[in-house]
Amino acid sequence: GITEDLKVESSVQRIRAQPGDCLILTTDGTIDARDPSGEFFGYPRLREAILGCPIGGNITAAIGQALEHFCQDAPQDDDISLVEIPLTALSLTSHDSRLSVPVPQEGVQIAKTLVHDGMDISLTLFAYHLRQGVDPIPFIIGQVEEIERLGIHRSAFFTILTELFVNAMDHGVLRLDSIYKSSVDGFDVYFAERAKRLQALQEGFVRLRIHSLRSETDTGFASGRLLIEVEDSGMGFEHGTLLGQDGSQEDPLKSSGRGLLLVKSLAKSVQYHGSGNRVTATFTWSNS
Repeated sequence: GITEDLKVESSVQRIRAQPGDCLILTTDGTIDARDPSGEFFGYPRLREAILGCPIGGNITAAIGQALEHFCQDAPQDDDISLVEIPLTALSLTSHDSRLSVPVPQEGVQIAKTLVHDGMDISLTLFAYHLRQGVDPIPFIIGQVEEIERLGIHRSAFFTILTELFVNAMDHGVLRLDSIYKSSVDGFDVYFAERAKRLQALQEGFVRLRIHSLRSETDTGFASGRLLIEVEDSGMGFEHGTLLGQDGSQEDPLKSSGRGLLLVKSLAKSVQYHGSGNRVTATFTWSNS
């Protein structure tokens, strides 16, 4: 971003992660932070803060505390951004505090609940716009957020809708097989084949529909239910054997089916219909 002729190595180093590992992303403002005497925080202190955090602990918080203790009230020259990405075993559930969102439990009764009419949004993209790479997710998220005010539940709704749309595009319209992802270099092959098929796409569609029902109490407490429906022009698949009724999968570490596992962990229910080219997911939310 500073010089146009910056030479960046294009080689890729592949590291196989294990369940429980995590990826830490940080800007250089972290290691360049200074104490009152002008000394840099540096890599050794960053490493010490990471390794000193207990397993399962909040690493970004641990780094933040180490920085606060080191820098004290010294003025800083740069901003600091930190991201922790947990690499779980992909058996993701809403009980994982790093992924969970408050979901009202079935059977909870709310006194003096007033049921209001919801809203219905439908959008269909055909081959031309799909081939152009049009992404309908931000538009739909914006519309639903503007109407329903999902708040902290927005990210979970975004994840569900995105996963279902990508599945409809890749495995429905483009008929890509997840077998491409089975090798170390599989994802490179997968995305290369995806780009090839997308460029050659002449027909097909993905239809998204969001229907909401909303409830409010006389004290302003709000909750609701979103019915998310995604349909594609593909031939479908044998969805009856993809996941068991309990959401189990034969091998949770394999490259296929992980997106659906994530959707099932966030949604109240997920159901495929007919040949498998139409799926509905129910997402409940609460502002309590």
